[in-house]
Amino acid sequence: MRYFLGVLTGYLLGCISPTYLFSVIKNIDMRKSGTNNLGATNAMLTLGKGFGIVVMIFDVSKAYFPVLACKILFPYDQALMLSVGLAAVVGHVFPFYLKFRGGKGTAALAGLVLAYNPIMFLILLSLGVLCILCFRYVFALSVSASIGFPVLVGLYTKALAPTLLAVAIGAVILFKHKDNFKKALAGDEIKFTDYFKGNYKVQRVEKKHRK
Repeated sequence: MRYFLGVLTGYLLGCISPTYLFSVIKNIDMRKSGTNNLGATNAMLTLGKGFGIVVMIFDVSKAYFPVLACKILFPYDQALMLSVGLAAVVGHVFPFYLKFRGGKGTAALAGLVLAYNPIMFLILLSLGVLCILCFRYVFALSVSASIGFPVLVGLYTKALAPTLLAVAIGAVILFKHKDNFKKALAGDEIKFTDYFKGNYKVQRVEKKHRK
């Protein structure tokens, strides 16, 4: 029963999309603007850095708190923590009420890892920053974290179930970043320096109101 309630809670919390709320307020279709997803990066590119920061904090929190609750209540159940974390990531990426088109899951992954094991979070963050500096793409952090997290979980738990759950989490993140790989190969992906300098053009598509 605790797995069912934990996974359900994680998924429903993950489905909450502040980016979608802001897109309604601003009358902008975020799924057809900027990077075409409902994540923090697109909120920053399309709506501004302030909105992006707010969305980032919220998206991190909605995975952090359910995993932290599991850690406090069931400190030895690694599989439960990661099951709830996976559910939060899936909810963020595939929200049921938005035709399963949400964000790319990186912020939710960050919240999950931070609650699960802060040392892992610092290791993955350091590795991600190094990858960004080497490859000059922000999504390099997401890719390195998706690959590195299952490895760290495997070394830490030495158990099959938590490791497989971590692999599933990483696979969801990698799947959502497949277009970033294509854009990078075509030379169309935004480099990390462009985020801070504002050297990018973002298409904003207003929502059409039905009569």
